[in-house]
Amino acid sequence: AAQSASQNPTSPAADRASNSGEDNRPHVAFNNYVTEVLRSNLDLSVQRANIAVSRAGVTSASVTPDWSVDVGLPIVDLSNQGNPTNFSTGLNIPIELGGKRARRVRAAKADLATTNSDYDDAVRQLRAAATSAFLDALSARAILQSKNKSLSQFDRIVSVNEERHRVGDIGEIELVQ
Repeated sequence: AAQSASQNPTSPAADRASNSGEDNRPHVAFNNYVTEVLRSNLDLSVQRANIAVSRAGVTSASVTPDWSVDVGLPIVDLSNQGNPTNFSTGLNIPIELGGKRARRVRAAKADLATTNSDYDDAVRQLRAAATSAFLDALSARAILQSKNKSLSQFDRIVSVNEERHRVGDIGEIELVQ
């Protein structure tokens, strides 16, 4: 299990735990760790938002264009030169020929499929990075435990040598060594 990201590794409690050989740090299960990484990663949140945008693109691609009506206002001759006054009206009805709408929808669906694939790839890569970091943390913890064990053995040897020096069994040079 790895150290929780919320605990400060330089806190006094962490220092005492590492110096005393105790492991008071919280343990995090691998599945919980990966779930939290996937939930809190900002890049992955952007990828999820891109999926929603692509879905909206499919919806907008399937909508037919709206009709429009144009009405022009009369032009008034301000110069009194006798220019005629004009009115204009118009009706615009877009007609899509040659399966343009079906192709537009197909392109939007292909974009959605690409976005989903990008998201799946981002999840895969993030899982791989999280797994690597988790294994690195486990390895570092094992190394730390081994070094703490070695340190306690060296402390024991020093205590024995100090006692031997006190009783005169060894000299000052052997004690320093």
